[in-house]
Amino acid sequence: MLQFASGIKELDQENQIEANEAEFDPDEDLRDYAEVARSLPVFCVSSRAYQKLCGRLQRDQVVHGFSTVEETEVCLTHN
Repeated sequence: MLQFASGIKELDQENQIEANEAEFDPDEDLRDYAEVARSLPVFCVSSRAYQKLCGRLQRDQVVHGFSTVEETEVCLTHN
């Protein structure tokens, strides 16, 4: 989670530099990056296990720990 927030901070800084390099202050944060990290949902299931539960990766072995996609609490919206 901290890596994600750090990546967002880097992108913010790059955008600030592009917008106005003369006024860029690397010590001035655009947002609370600790809050960005805290706000990310965490799902204790691997992406491969989740895909297997969704019917993909047919050749992979059975997933242990979860019987259904709903048990993972990962909620995806499909358009």
